[in-house]
Amino acid sequence: MKKIKAVSVILAATLLAGTFSGCKIAGKEIFFSTGSGVGNVFRIGNLRCSEKEARVYLANYYNLYRHVGEVDLWSANLNTDHLTENLKQAVLDHLSMVYAMNEYAREEDISLSETEKQKVEAAAKAYYDSLTVDDRAYLKTSVSDLDKIYEHYALAQKVYANLMTQVDEEVSEDEARIMDAIVVRMPKDNQVDVALARSELQAAESKDQAVLVAQKYSLGDKEMVSFGRGSFPEEVEEKAFALDDGESSAPVISGDDVYLFYCVDKYDKKLSEENKVNVIASRKKALISEIIEKQTKDEFSYLNQSAWDDLDANPGNSVETNSFFTLLGENISF
Repeated sequence: MKKIKAVSVILAATLLAGTFSGCKIAGKEIFFSTGSGVGNVFRIGNLRCSEKEARVYLANYYNLYRHVGEVDLWSANLNTDHLTENLKQAVLDHLSMVYAMNEYAREEDISLSETEKQKVEAAAKAYYDSLTVDDRAYLKTSVSDLDKIYEHYALAQKVYANLMTQVDEEVSEDEARIMDAIVVRMPKDNQVDVALARSELQAAESKDQAVLVAQKYSLGDKEMVSFGRGSFPEEVEEKAFALDDGESSAPVISGDDVYLFYCVDKYDKKLSEENKVNVIASRKKALISEIIEKQTKDEFSYLNQSAWDDLDANPGNSVETNSFFTLLGENISF
C-alpha cells in the first residue's frame, strides 16, 4: 500500500510539473467566473474553449498518465477523487496557457502560415483516423473540430517558440559572464587600511598573493569569489567587470563599505556557460509571466464551473486515445 501511495504522489507531481499554470500562471491569478457561453468551459479574452476541446485533452491526459510502471492508477486501490482532481487541474492549466497564448497571438497579429495550416490539417486527419469507435463516441469531435483544436495548440507553440528564440538571441556572452576575483570588503571609515590594502593588492603578482591581502584586511567570509551581473551594487559591479586578468581595482564605495577587486579570471568559461542557461531560463520565465499577466486580468477570463465539473476525467477503459500531442509534433514543429 505504501508503494501505491507513493505512485499517487508521483502522478500529482508529474501532472503539475512542466505544465503552464491556469488558475495561477507564473504566480498570477486567473480570475474565473461564469460567462463563457453555452457549450464552452472557459474563455480568455475573446476566445472560448469548447467542451469538445476539453474532452480531447482530458482523454489524452488520462491515458498518458494512468499507468506508472505496471500500476493502473484508476484500477488500483487509490483515492481516485484526488487523482481526478490533479488530472483535471493539469488539463485546465494546459488549456489556459494555450488560450492565453492564442489571445496574445491575436493581439500581436501572429498566425499560422498556409503551409503550417496544411500540416495542422494533416495532423487532425491522422489523429481522427487513429481513434477507435469508443474514442469517437466519447470525444464527439469531427475532423473539422480537431483541426480547430490543433490550430489552437499549434499557434500557442509557435508563439512560445518565437518568444523563446528572441530571448536566446537577446542574452549576450557579457551579460551572462561569470568572473573569478579576490574581493576585499572593508569599512569605508578606515581610510588607512583601505590605502594599505589597495597598495598591497596592486603589488600582488598572483592569485595567492592577492588572497593573503584579502585574508589580512577583508570582512568577507570568502576571499575567492565567482560572480555574475547583479551580485554586487551597480557602482561596484561596473568597476569589477572592467578589470582584465591580473588587474586590481581602485576602492569603490557602496553604503558603509569599500570594495577592492583583484581579477583572477574575467571570463570563467564553464561557469559563464552554465550561467547563460540560467539567465535565459529566468528571462523566458519573466517574459511569459509578463504576457500571462496581461492576458489574465480581473473580469478578463471566465470559467463555466458547472460545465467543467460535468466533464468526467475518467472516460473509461474503452477509450484508448493518447496520441493527440505527439501526432502534432510528427507533422509540424517550431
